[in-house]
Amino acid sequence: MINMEDQIIKKLEEHGKRFDEIDKRFDVVDKRFDSQDLKFANLQGQIFDIKDEIKEVKETMATKDDISLIISKIDNFVGKHEKQEQEMTFMGHKVNTLEKDVAQIKPLVGLN
Repeated sequence: MINMEDQIIKKLEEHGKRFDEIDKRFDVVDKRFDSQDLKFANLQGQIFDIKDEIKEVKETMATKDDISLIISKIDNFVGKHEKQEQEMTFMGHKVNTLEKDVAQIKPLVGLN
């Protein structure tokens, strides 16, 4: 017959083996957590980089007011250019008329 002390020692050894198995499983879990910690740290760094890039974009991008001002200035410039083209066309017609008139007057004043 196995005495009580031997039974207790046997049970303790069984429990010790189970704890060893659990420790091994925890080692695997710890390694996975370490891996996730590295990934998280990398992700955190990328997020900070993106935040910096967004801040830079916000500081350098044109606002709606800026774009409205630019469009207004372009519209003004285009309007002036169109007016100048119309005046140039009118002036061209005027010059042609004057050239015809001068061509008719030259023989009359003796400038051939």
